[in-house]
Amino acid sequence: MLPSESSYGLFTPIRSAAGIKRILVLKGRRDTKFTLVASSLAQVQKFFPAARSKQFTRAAQAVWPGPVSLVVSRRMSVRVPDLPMLRDLAQAVGQPLVATSANQAGQPAAYSVVQVGRQIDLTQVDAVVDGGSLPRRKPSAVVVVTEAGVQVLREGPAHVNRTLKRIYE
Repeated sequence: MLPSESSYGLFTPIRSAAGIKRILVLKGRRDTKFTLVASSLAQVQKFFPAARSKQFTRAAQAVWPGPVSLVVSRRMSVRVPDLPMLRDLAQAVGQPLVATSANQAGQPAAYSVVQVGRQIDLTQVDAVVDGGSLPRRKPSAVVVVTEAGVQVLREGPAHVNRTLKRIYE
């Protein structure tokens, strides 16, 4: 469990079926739609052919690193985070990481380790990095990139929304 740009999060390598299952159990979640964090656009393109399009590359270069998740498949979106620690972790394991808020499904985001511990069993988490109390921020924007432009599925921070609109003006 690590701090992220918006709240505390749970992370596991994308190829770790056991890690993904553990996250689903910890969160009390059934759906398998995930946001991923990656070290770079190159890492995203290595794992997701859809990310190799000119339009995707243009959007990614405009908003990454930052709080924007770009959809790469029916079940996944990915972002390159602002936090070097998360980019470095994805680089070190050689693959994007499943990234989800460290809270029970449907419950408020947790901004401290104490808040996380009220919602999930921390003894079931391999490692806990306590970054102190985090400021409350909006979650990342979620965006679909098409040849015609971008479709915002979830609004993010205001500066991100302005950047996305400028990409296709």
